[in-house]
Amino acid sequence: MANSFAGIELGKRALMANTQHISTAGHNISNADTEGYSRQRVQVKTMDPLYRADLSRAETPGQVGQGTTIESVKRLRDELLVGKLAKNTIQ
Repeated sequence: MANSFAGIELGKRALMANTQHISTAGHNISNADTEGYSRQRVQVKTMDPLYRADLSRAETPGQVGQGTTIESVKRLRDELLVGKLAKNTIQ
């Protein structure tokens, strides 16, 4: 049986990931008119599950999920446009 803090920790991780999403969206909106700014996106990933002690293989059922975590914040830009701009500035 999972301890009672597992659900609280799962909820905390979900709130932290969503807070980062909202914060990044606000950052994108506030910098929309800034020249040279490129949008950012939060990359999330699942955390490794906890395995029950009585199961020895990772591919069997019985894993306890731990939620998500922030992997990175990635800057999105148009590589074709960046290449054209770099080519024009060299000439």
